[in-house]
Amino acid sequence: MSDQDIALMAHLMRRAGFGATRDELE
Repeated sequence: MSDQDIALMAHLMRRAGFGATRDELE
């Protein structure tokens, strides 16, 4: 996967409510 693909997936996950920033995880 390219960095762009990973960034897109991370963006979609955040939009879907599954993502958390590193600050939130820590």
